[in-house]
Amino acid sequence: PALVEEVSEMEAAVKRCKAILSGILMSAGEARGEGPQITSVPDFVNGIARDWRAANPGLPLRCDFGPHDYPRIIADPVIRQAVTNLLDNAREAGATYVNLLVGRDSNWLNVAVHDNGPGFSADMLADFGRPYRSSKGKQGGGLGLFLVVNVVRNLGGLVDASNGADGGAMIQLRLPLATLALE
Repeated sequence: PALVEEVSEMEAAVKRCKAILSGILMSAGEARGEGPQITSVPDFVNGIARDWRAANPGLPLRCDFGPHDYPRIIADPVIRQAVTNLLDNAREAGATYVNLLVGRDSNWLNVAVHDNGPGFSADMLADFGRPYRSSKGKQGGGLGLFLVVNVVRNLGGLVDASNGADGGAMIQLRLPLATLALE
């Protein structure tokens, strides 16, 4: 039974890696343009939240959009995958709730995932975005954040990780509006 459970976990990890790598290929230009949609930022983020809640019933996810007007964007699936990956990481780290915070300024769309899990160790923060760094203790883990960082950088954006003032982990994606905005 233990081996069956381990194989099942490995199969789930392989599926997740395939989805992440597909997103990376899209962002690298291999399949760029497949499946992007024109939408508003709130509709795009609320769609991610709706799908994630459906896959993770019982774990509260709150979205906060701040008092901003948002441009219409071309929502690339790779951004959806990156945000979903951050939400999954929060769940896997043991968070009992997750906040998805969205804001903007004149040049950037800011999307942050803040949870109430254990947060990052000093070592994890120092090595943030490097491959095979994981707090979950699973061999072969630690690719999710590495892939998120590289996807966002490829889009001209920035990723910042910290521990929230009230605990938990906080990861902020800063995406250039010039890359996303339809106008």
